[in-house]
Amino acid sequence: MPSIQKFDQPMTVLWVFSSFSHGGVETWLLSVKDYLRKEGVILKVLLTGPYDDKGINVLKNYGVQVFSIPYSFKKIGKFTVELNKLIREEEIDLLHDHGDFAGLIKFIPSLIIGFLRKKLIIHIHSSYRAVQVYNWKTPQKKLTWLVSKIICKFLNIKVASTSLKSLKEFGLDNYRNARVVYCGIRKDFFGIDKNQNKSRNILFCGRFDAEDRYGGYFNHKNHWFAVNVFKRIYEIDKTCSLIMIGGPLERIQRVRSKIQNEAFASNVKFIGEEFDVIKYFSQCDLLLFPSRHEGLGLVAVEAQCVGMKVLKSTDVPDEVIISNNVESLSLENSVEEWAIKGIEMIMKEVDYASIDKSKFHPSSSANMLIDFYRE
Repeated sequence: MPSIQKFDQPMTVLWVFSSFSHGGVETWLLSVKDYLRKEGVILKVLLTGPYDDKGINVLKNYGVQVFSIPYSFKKIGKFTVELNKLIREEEIDLLHDHGDFAGLIKFIPSLIIGFLRKKLIIHIHSSYRAVQVYNWKTPQKKLTWLVSKIICKFLNIKVASTSLKSLKEFGLDNYRNARVVYCGIRKDFFGIDKNQNKSRNILFCGRFDAEDRYGGYFNHKNHWFAVNVFKRIYEIDKTCSLIMIGGPLERIQRVRSKIQNEAFASNVKFIGEEFDVIKYFSQCDLLLFPSRHEGLGLVAVEAQCVGMKVLKSTDVPDEVIISNNVESLSLENSVEEWAIKGIEMIMKEVDYASIDKSKFHPSSSANMLIDFYRE
């Protein structure tokens, strides 16, 4: 396990989220918090938009101090006053914003008056494709995003990226203030009994997107494609089951209602939005991960750590591969090809991941953060 570098001076870093739920970034925060605290780096959280009470309670249970300052463009003046007050009162040394370039706009007044100069990091977690789909829905949003990128470079604002793939896609691999900072996974993923009987369980873990055309390929995590792949797997091997973690509830109900008359429906278990996913991971043989675009895809790393095989789309960066338990298929491949490959992988022996030596160990991730914070 990599040793943690000692930070020269105590530092308080405010991680800024527009929302907080159960994703890879939130998992990362919990994985590195204690490692950084030992070296004098205290992490606090600021929420600028809607949030999930369950997620906030998890943060508080982990000893993370949470603040909330609602942001809207119409009230940017009030937001700036409250933000600057929070920075002074809590003696914040650095803001680490996790809203991609789109999140920069809320800090522009503070940057103009010099309050945040050399105190801000913008973190890109999305893939370039995701930004095109979700952030550029209108010309105004696209312009805001592009202008924010220009401002970052003009003011020499630090930019972190979750993967080298994303950094290159955004044309930032030669920007001198840009760094790849890999997310770490929670330490409680270690020590899992990888040899327990998993009974041919297949896992899908991710948000159920709004588009619910049965068999369509229109969403981010691609849950309908996963359902179709499992349908074919079940037709070949009726001992297989599918565990689906994700939400929200109304979209789960849509999926359940559409498959209720299918023969495989009784072999599909819906968990909903769940922060403590480890108990489900340890029951499964295969992670079915057909995302249409990912900045990284930390769930694939977590899956390997608990002895699961991973069948991912080629749109998920290969940087998540830390073992020989991962196979990639294009979304242009048929459902039949995905199903056959999934069954082949379930039957294979597991090659256990050497996570202690990987860049995703929380101590490695903490070192990357300390290096970037120190620069």
